[in-house]
Amino acid sequence: MPLLKAQKHELAQKYLASVESANNVIVLAFHAIPVNELNQVRMDLYEAQWTIEIVKKRVLLKWLAWKFDGLTLDQAWWSVALLYSQNEEEPFAPLKVISNHIKAWKKAKLEFSFDYVGWWIDATWQDKDHVTELANLPSKEELVWKFIYMLNHPVSSFARVLQAIADKPTEEDHVPAEATEA
Repeated sequence: MPLLKAQKHELAQKYLASVESANNVIVLAFHAIPVNELNQVRMDLYEAQWTIEIVKKRVLLKWLAWKFDGLTLDQAWWSVALLYSQNEEEPFAPLKVISNHIKAWKKAKLEFSFDYVGWWIDATWQDKDHVTELANLPSKEELVWKFIYMLNHPVSSFARVLQAIADKPTEEDHVPAEATEA
């Protein structure tokens, strides 16, 4: 049953309140995601201190188009969700959560997925390509471990070479075969 104009206006006010209280807002399109998978995404986002809200696409586009410059119906032709948070410490956390779920679904060859529409961060709209690129960057912990591995690899390689030299048998270790038979 279609919503009345007053109900749509009420929904738009609710979306607006959520969006205005947030520092960052990510707009996602999604298709055919089962409820249990969406709940898992919701729990993972909650741990990262982000909120996901499934929105009425037409209401969002009609009443909040001024907030999301550049958001059109062409970019969001599936169902739409908003991710928002007041957490300024980890602005890229939801991108990793969504990216991990997308990778897991592709690995399992499942037919559903998220698609980034854009990101409204620091009062500027970033398009789908920019958000996708940011989502595929390694996290801080991954970069630290890669850096530590880079520093450790030459040292451990040198240690293996020294160990191989130390383990190499010398002439004194070789006992002639005739000496052992006598």
